[in-house]
Amino acid sequence: MRSPGSEISVNLCLDSIRLRSSLPFVLVTSLLLTAATATHAAFPFDLEVVDPAYGGNGRPGYASAGDIDNDGLIDVVAGGGNILQWYKAPNWDRYFIDAAAIAPFIGGNGVLIFDVDGDTDLDVVTTQYFGDLLWWENPGSVLVQGLWTARMIDTSINDFMHDIVVGDIDDNGDMELIALYSQGGGVYVYDLPADPKLDPWPRATIVSSISDPFVGLALGDIDDDGDLDVAVSNDWYEQPTNPFSDPWPGHPVFASAVQNVIIVDVNADDRLDVVAAEGFNHPNGRVLWAEAPVDPKLDPWTEHVVDTNLDGPENIWAGDIDEDGDVDIVSGEMGTDTGFGDSDSTLLLYEGLAADGSSFMKHVVADNVGVSARIHPVDIDEDGDIDFVADGNAEDHIYLWRNQASPPVGVPALPALAQTILAAVLAAVAHRKLRATRGHRS
Repeated sequence: MRSPGSEISVNLCLDSIRLRSSLPFVLVTSLLLTAATATHAAFPFDLEVVDPAYGGNGRPGYASAGDIDNDGLIDVVAGGGNILQWYKAPNWDRYFIDAAAIAPFIGGNGVLIFDVDGDTDLDVVTTQYFGDLLWWENPGSVLVQGLWTARMIDTSINDFMHDIVVGDIDDNGDMELIALYSQGGGVYVYDLPADPKLDPWPRATIVSSISDPFVGLALGDIDDDGDLDVAVSNDWYEQPTNPFSDPWPGHPVFASAVQNVIIVDVNADDRLDVVAAEGFNHPNGRVLWAEAPVDPKLDPWTEHVVDTNLDGPENIWAGDIDEDGDVDIVSGEMGTDTGFGDSDSTLLLYEGLAADGSSFMKHVVADNVGVSARIHPVDIDEDGDIDFVADGNAEDHIYLWRNQASPPVGVPALPALAQTILAAVLAAVAHRKLRATRGHRS
């Protein structure tokens, strides 16, 4: 089963969206795949509040996880609401990375945690609010509880960053950043320079102009040619021969806009599909997936609806959470009735009941938990199963959803540092593994 990644987004050129309405590229099925609804049932999660009173403007935009201080335990990083901070496991003591001293308006919907400068500790990449893209240098385990040094990646941005992902785009062993700016900006790829502290970060354009609701970004080798492509809302963009100078051709996936996407092989046919949530601006929104055809560039994709009549489904994740061989989906209602102030949202898990993605059972993991725009998968307690960290968005909370299911037999937990690195490079590792094990299709 191919599952090269599980997070973040890019947008569409508005002209290509208008043109698509006249082209019969997307087949839509109206079949609702949700077979039944259960509450808490086979997927027990305990809700743990990492921070009940996030500072800044009180509305965090993201939460993620990694071993920040190299002590073997997975910590939590949160920001997006004017303050960037990390929480030390296991007691979640809070430390500022940047307390609005260097970047006074930290804000966005995404963050990356990976070793930017190659010194074996984890750094943080995120953005100012409608401003510069930066990375914060981890000062090392002795000084990590103090303020970090902010270093510039792109000072030309004047837009809101909706999504950011990392992957080895040019297959040279180094990570590249891909960021999506959602208020008329674009989707850009940034090449990691030899010295990221001092050298400029070369930037190339994947999509020149995008706007809400055409957001959501994920990486995967969609056309199975050995390099990483990009899913952006209802399109995917094919990596060209030279990703830093050649244009990225766009191809349709969904018939209309979605706001968050994941790339995964849902139906076990050895082709990468796209799972999506329609977003907070849909009071009767859907969770759905698009089935990849034999030729994803020319043939139509088929839409399958997993659930509908959801109050602003925003976050999305897909993978085999119960280790039974099929794909499960996690999403949640961000809420539209009271806008971003909605505090009665629902976290949902759709249990895959068939390896071909034809049937799901809906589980209500929790309700009345506040808004969560993003969920980040991580085995935070190293017990062999998938937990999630999430922001409260409209609330001042940072959440940890701790999976209490019995770990699968024979599946050891990864060491903390290993799994945080894995989370950062998952897309690149997966597509390389496929190339080595089964070759390419023509």
